[in-house]
Amino acid sequence: MKLAYLITEYKETALILKHLLPQHLMQVTEIVATSTRSSAQSLAGTLMSKRSRPVALVLNANTIDTSSIQEQLTTITTLLLPASSGEPYQVFLAAPTVVILLQNATSPKPISELLAGLSTEQIQSLQQLPLLQQITQFLTNAFAQAA
Repeated sequence: MKLAYLITEYKETALILKHLLPQHLMQVTEIVATSTRSSAQSLAGTLMSKRSRPVALVLNANTIDTSSIQEQLTTITTLLLPASSGEPYQVFLAAPTVVILLQNATSPKPISELLAGLSTEQIQSLQQLPLLQQITQFLTNAFAQAA
């Protein structure tokens, strides 16, 4: 049984998170990829109001400007508040994008190939990135509250 939802705006983001987040958390977390930011936000709100499970919404910030990122976080979190059923939820913004964690401008490889080629050390290094640490902490805390 899935105990939480992790919603992303792109399937590439979902693949990356599924591969890099701790497997014990991924076994009990349903990852759902949408095709747009607005559909991800809408789905998160629907799941929050209908399923009574923790929801993590991971979106691309599309900027590195900290004030803009904070404004986006506040706006999205506030918009989702009415859908909250009391279960924890959190919005995460990747600055600038999650795909950048793996790819650079000179790497035309598909995400699945890049993920498959990562060494254990590279995965452990990527798992230390603040975004992945924050998502891991949210899911860990959400599961601890449910127990």
